Amino acid sequence: MAEQNAGPAQPLRPDWLRHEIRNPLNVLVGSLRLIEMGGVTPAQQKQIDACRAAVDRITGILDSLGGDGTPAFVERAAAELRALGGVTFLGKPFERSDLLRTVQMVARTHRNIRLLAADDVPEIGWLLESLLASSGCTLEMVRDGAAAVDRARTDGFSAIILDLEMPVMNGVDAARAIREQERKDGREPVPIVIASGHDLGANERVLDMPDEDPDVVTPDPEIAPLVPEFLANRRADVARIQGFIDSGSWEELRMLGHRLKGTGRGYGFARITEIGKALEQAGSTEDAGAARSAASKLDAYLDRVRVNPPAPPGAGDQG
Repeated sequence: MAEQNAGPAQPLRPDWLRHEIRNPLNVLVGSLRLIEMGGVTPAQQKQIDACRAAVDRITGILDSLGGDGTPAFVERAAAELRALGGVTFLGKPFERSDLLRTVQMVARTHRNIRLLAADDVPEIGWLLESLLASSGCTLEMVRDGAAAVDRARTDGFSAIILDLEMPVMNGVDAARAIREQERKDGREPVPIVIASGHDLGANERVLDMPDEDPDVVTPDPEIAPLVPEFLANRRADVARIQGFIDSGSWEELRMLGHRLKGTGRGYGFARITEIGKALEQAGSTEDAGAARSAASKLDAYLDRVRVNPPAPPGAGDQG
């Protein structure tokens, strides 16, 4: 006999559906990335690309479920989190390099980073552990914001990662409670990273730091072997973009832009993510001029970008 769920049925609100569906999608995207990092055959890569295309398609459907895709709670949350201070935003799904650079930046070190993370999806904890393996980070996972507040009273965490939407206590309430407790105890604020699939502000992203030259990229050591093929595929995308414009295939153009937006930063190419955003918008509005401009920018960027060899492990550490 099937087990009955004693809890109340959730209403089919678009924002609730997005949250519940995007969580497993984030797990799927992260798992595909981990598989790629271990090395795959060309046939396996085609299957991975097909899975990514399916994820993009589902994401597009979710975005069409009515409303503007951003609950009013999210807009209020972004403003309140900024006001708390010491809060950085990390978009889901995130790649290993994005995650690692974020925690290293907020912790201000590359070594002995001790992380506390709260997320109500168990698979996210597994992904975090896998992505941070051999990175010099230790991770403690809890299932909701209230548990994170309780554990944060223990001194010694380098940074705290909070999911935005969780049961019992969400990321905003947890961050507020953590800051209040720190003030009462007279402790220095621990950096907080809010992880969310919502756009909480691109200017908060770690890869937008102004001192980085976008035309010189030093990839993560584990990503570096994949970079030549990644850039070759982007070369092929330039021709594909023109073909989509000529044939009026706006949905295909939008999806291509969405993929560039989601993968560029993960490989270390923040400029490709920005171009992907422009392409996605051009596909949505069927704007041929904007699409051609984005294709031209991608072509020019691929001509001038330089890729440095990755730094050996520990090269940036201070003794």
